[in-house]
Amino acid sequence: MKNKKTLIWGAGLLLVLALGLFSFFYLNRSAHKEKRTYRTFEAITSRDIIVFGENKQFVAITRGWSAGKRYTISQEGHILDKVDGKRVPDHPQRKEEHWNVVIFDLDQEGYPSQKVDLYQAVRSYNPSYFPIMSNHLIHYQEVDYLTVTIRPEGAKDSDKDKKVFLNLETHEISEIPEEYKKINPKFNWIDPSNPTLSSDVNATTLRNIARENGYLLLNLLKNDSSIKDAPKKGSRINLTSENPQVKEILDRGGTVYGRQGVVTSEDWFNHMLHWLAPEGESDLTVYPVDRPYASNAQPLTDYPIQSYQDYLNWKEQQEKKE
Repeated sequence: MKNKKTLIWGAGLLLVLALGLFSFFYLNRSAHKEKRTYRTFEAITSRDIIVFGENKQFVAITRGWSAGKRYTISQEGHILDKVDGKRVPDHPQRKEEHWNVVIFDLDQEGYPSQKVDLYQAVRSYNPSYFPIMSNHLIHYQEVDYLTVTIRPEGAKDSDKDKKVFLNLETHEISEIPEEYKKINPKFNWIDPSNPTLSSDVNATTLRNIARENGYLLLNLLKNDSSIKDAPKKGSRINLTSENPQVKEILDRGGTVYGRQGVVTSEDWFNHMLHWLAPEGESDLTVYPVDRPYASNAQPLTDYPIQSYQDYLNWKEQQEKKE
């Protein structure tokens, strides 16, 4: 009888302990909520864009993307980034997530915009894929495209990734044409119709003149964050004195682009000769340099250049010497 009571008490004690442990772990688990961190980004508005130039061939944008021929874009999204401090790999859309491409029409007054659900656009192209990256704008055969990198569901690395075009006119995704891959095999973001836009200006002292005024000059123009007092210096050149709205955008960290398919290397070069000249002066006289893109490049002062044609003449002379 005594053993029976002991057994009952022991079983009861074990039951109480089991219930206690269960309650502890259940309540502890309930109390712990996953800490989720999202990557949230907001689109610019039409107030952040200025189209300018005698033929409306240039665009100043506060942040974001280059300009195609007719369109530029921005993006807005809310995407899960970390759970309890651990990064979440690229993944298909979840219930609380969104990713929109905002497309601005540069040919229309006020630059009206349209939103494209990038997740849905990719699903319409192939439901087994999802977007992981938007890359750059391209103007090809009179159409503006955004290149997008997509990945098949279930893939854990980039081996299965592929690049596609998002047509900014039709909002549809398509394969990248083989002909385009031939002219731009590395998918550089430069305008394939004007590949020398950057290299021409950087083969002269224009690069250092831009830096002296606080700007980085490539196939775009923007503030160089490594240059101190850039806004003050940049206010004394034709670009900013003749275009105060452009100066405002540059001072806010924006960028000046040429519209692809519109601005030629000659147009870009000659405008820089004027824009980077001191306020009120006509155009700069610049010189070729011995090492393009080098910060310590030395000018070749025997060859003054006052136009793009002068530059081409010098370049032709050098090629003949070689």
